[in-house]
Amino acid sequence: MKMWPCALLLTLCSTGRAMAADSDAASPIDVGAAAVDITPDYPIRLSGFGFRRTESEGVTQRIWAKALAIGSEEQGPALLLTVDNVGVPAWMVEEVAGRLKRQRGILRERFAVTFTHTHTAPMLKGILSTLFGQPVPPEHQQHIDQYSKELTDKLERVSLAALKDRRPARLSWGVGRVGFSKNRRTKGGPVDQDLPLLAVKDLDGKLRAAYVSFATHCVTLSNNQISGDWAGYAQEAIERNHPGAVALVSIGCGADSNPIPGVQGDKVEIAAEQGGEIAAEVERLLDGFLAPITRPATGRLQRFKLPLAELPTREMWEDRVKLGQYIGYHAQVQLDRLS
Repeated sequence: MKMWPCALLLTLCSTGRAMAADSDAASPIDVGAAAVDITPDYPIRLSGFGFRRTESEGVTQRIWAKALAIGSEEQGPALLLTVDNVGVPAWMVEEVAGRLKRQRGILRERFAVTFTHTHTAPMLKGILSTLFGQPVPPEHQQHIDQYSKELTDKLERVSLAALKDRRPARLSWGVGRVGFSKNRRTKGGPVDQDLPLLAVKDLDGKLRAAYVSFATHCVTLSNNQISGDWAGYAQEAIERNHPGAVALVSIGCGADSNPIPGVQGDKVEIAAEQGGEIAAEVERLLDGFLAPITRPATGRLQRFKLPLAELPTREMWEDRVKLGQYIGYHAQVQLDRLS
């Protein structure tokens, strides 16, 4: 299957002037928010850790897909989604984008899907297919395929629900900091501890939605139960602090970053504490000045080829097969594709 890297930019313009009351300064913009439960009701392989080779053994925490719809019909709305999963395959994003284009005229450059990168969510078709170092049994693959189809439908559903929910709101943003991130590659290496926040308030100043992003792996939990990890607990805490609001969380550029103190198995209390740190920083930001956003979102989309510096040879794959385990299995898959 041919794939291209994809860069999508949604831009929201804000004023540079300091305002005493950000909720009063921002001009109203139509915004809708929605959430759909995406927790499967059957066992399924979880993605992110290769050592888990059985299907899931229960649910620690329910997982969600959430959406923000920004802009009126006349302006052309933009949709921003978050998904509690390790990743979302390109085929799924394009399928949902196509449905929304046909049904509601949503332009592709105005549709973006992000995710939490939790390692305790279901495996999806087309994501980390060689993760386990061995073939996935057909009965397990059936559940993966079933869930992938169900999730595709639910991403469409949450998008339509957010569009339906649109009403005048005021948007504002700010950047905080959270400190439970460490470089997992280099001791003392760089990390990004910024916590950008997009706040959506109704015209009376009540929080309707909050979108935050933190550049750290969701790997605090590694047990075989479904959960949203620290990102899921952050969502729960923010929504608990603001009943009726929708909290959206995604991961930033944190490939080299792990949470402190690292992978903790089934220690849910640690993930909950980390989520609480996120929520506490959101509260601090909401209590201070947030820069008002003055215009609806604009979108741009660019696809580009990213070729390998040097194409692997058949001989290289054959040598890697001899290494066995994960590397050997992956190499054999590539040899089979070449054949």
